[in-house]
Amino acid sequence: MNKRIKHLAAVSLAIFAFASCDVDQTRETRLPDVDVDVDADLEEGQLPAFDVDWADIDVGTRSETFKIPKVVVVMEEEELDIPY
Repeated sequence: MNKRIKHLAAVSLAIFAFASCDVDQTRETRLPDVDVDVDADLEEGQLPAFDVDWADIDVGTRSETFKIPKVVVVMEEEELDIPY
């Protein structure tokens, strides 16, 4: 159960981190110019560039005491009629 809580907290923090960043495109996309001749001279294309300002998040842990119920399961053998 404790692992699930930690996993849920980690996923929540990751979603918050991605949702709270500011992304600005700093360069436009440009496709290469292609000449159809046999002696094709290719001009390089360009991928877009982005400037990302991530949110400043401080993450830590602390210990707390909780009351957690414990369940005991007792296995007993019984003979049952089952259809076939």
